[in-house]
Amino acid sequence: MYIRILNEIREFYRKIVSSIGFWPTAISFLFATLATVLLYIDTDELTTLLLKHAPGLVLKDGDTARTVLATSVGGMLSLTVFSFTMVMSQLGRAATNYSPRLLPGLISTRRHQIVLGIFLGTITYCLFILINIEPSDDKYSLPGLAVLVGIILTLFSLSVFIYFIHSISRAIQVSLILRQVANKTAQRLELLAEDEARLDMDLASPVDCDIPVRANRTGYLCTCDVGSLKKLAVEKEIQIQVTAFQGDFILENTVPVKVSEKIDDETTEAILSCLVLDGDELIERNYTLGFTQITEVAVRAMSPGVNDPGTALAAIDHLTHLLSKRMKFDDRQVYENEDGESIVDIAVISFADLLYILMAPLRLYCRHDVVIVLRLLQMLDHLHQQKPILESHSEAITSELQTLKEDALTAITTDRDKDKVRERADRIKMR
Repeated sequence: MYIRILNEIREFYRKIVSSIGFWPTAISFLFATLATVLLYIDTDELTTLLLKHAPGLVLKDGDTARTVLATSVGGMLSLTVFSFTMVMSQLGRAATNYSPRLLPGLISTRRHQIVLGIFLGTITYCLFILINIEPSDDKYSLPGLAVLVGIILTLFSLSVFIYFIHSISRAIQVSLILRQVANKTAQRLELLAEDEARLDMDLASPVDCDIPVRANRTGYLCTCDVGSLKKLAVEKEIQIQVTAFQGDFILENTVPVKVSEKIDDETTEAILSCLVLDGDELIERNYTLGFTQITEVAVRAMSPGVNDPGTALAAIDHLTHLLSKRMKFDDRQVYENEDGESIVDIAVISFADLLYILMAPLRLYCRHDVVIVLRLLQMLDHLHQQKPILESHSEAITSELQTLKEDALTAITTDRDKDKVRERADRIKMR
């Protein structure tokens, strides 16, 4: 029971942290706390001391202070509305021109959330100070330090707004979006490669699971809580096999999990709670999402409405780099206990299936363009030279090479272009 509750709390926390309103809310609360503290410590003696040593920095009239703070609030509200509009425009453009799957990653961009949080926090701070300035205040009872900090925060927000304009103008560039997606995917692949380096999958014993565990919910499988699955397997002395792939749509009463021994209802509920369904699709959880996002950008770029082969070429270059990293580890994901016995087996999409999923739409939409076809052949050539750790990897590359050649020769009408494709494909085979 505690594992199910812990997983629900963890998933709720992830949703809150990854939402676009988390950091703005947290920073606004921090600024409100700062205003409360300054109002508490800002005594008449402190204001008098500031007037004595830095009279030019302290406002001496309550009406002037209210006017300045009210102006700051109005100006910051305008900046906030404009900034939120720019963020929404960026998200809409990315969904329309590139891929809707990019939205979760763009929404979770922390630097934009922090900028919006500073704007809202400055507004909150100024409002807190403004409502604590009474009409009868004179220069000795006016919270001079708090007003001074409010002015400084306003000026700081203006400088942050300049940074925001620079950042948002770069964030909508497709080259930067592709680079960010590729970097996140590469980091995830490196983590998986490090996990596999600690366990030789060829030597890991297979799990013997034939008792089905039927799903009690419907939704897309986003990730699995491997740590909790391992704890359950050790505590209950069973083996667990997750048969569903990340990204699969799991229907209620289907079998996404199998176990080696009969288990009670509480253990069944705990195991199913380790499967995160209908959560946010993030590359940090599922590296295949990064591959599909880059592929969708390339396919969208080659559509007749966009016709941007340069973007497609850049996307293929990133796919080449990522696929070469994926080839460095096995198609299995097995976890052992302290005695070296396999206890948890997570279904992993094979390299052959991944390569096919990526190449199928690229062949369909790019086979008529000889430049794109030659770049795809170059990608397969590079992968062929990486000396895959599994024979199935080499077989998948050879199969995709032959299919790409056949599709390209069918779609391309110019004899010279056909000769280029044949020459490049045959050169790969001879190595």
